[in-house]
Amino acid sequence: MTQNTFRFQNKIALITGGTSGMGLATAHRLLAEGATVIITGRDKNRLDTAAAELGHAASAGTAAERILAVPGDIAVRADLDTRRIRVNSVSPGYIETPMLHENIPATAYPGIIASVPADRLGTADDITAAVAFLGSSEASYINGQDLVIDGGLVATI
Repeated sequence: MTQNTFRFQNKIALITGGTSGMGLATAHRLLAEGATVIITGRDKNRLDTAAAELGHAASAGTAAERILAVPGDIAVRADLDTRRIRVNSVSPGYIETPMLHENIPATAYPGIIASVPADRLGTADDITAAVAFLGSSEASYINGQDLVIDGGLVATI
């Protein structure tokens, strides 16, 4: 994974679900690229553990429930336009995370992988690379979009 340690200098990233899996991996990536990171989560113990792992450049706070669903994320974009804040979202497919292992039996993986045109499960790095791009100045003209990162699965439906 190629990283630019100054790409997000003087930028703040808010990561919902930042205590494990894709969210925690994204927090690590954006911190490595210079961002100040704020993570939220529903479990205080996991939040404290993640915050300690991330170190002093990250802040943490608990959330009783999800902040906004995808349509809400995109709708809030209009309110933030005047502040030059872009709002985009990612919709991951089957990504190899602790949550996947907790919710889907390993015996189902071959069938899942066979249904994905990329012929594999996604990784947290697949997600973090896309999030880093969307949050960067390289994506400055992208706003109010949802990027599906699923190895082509939705395209087969």
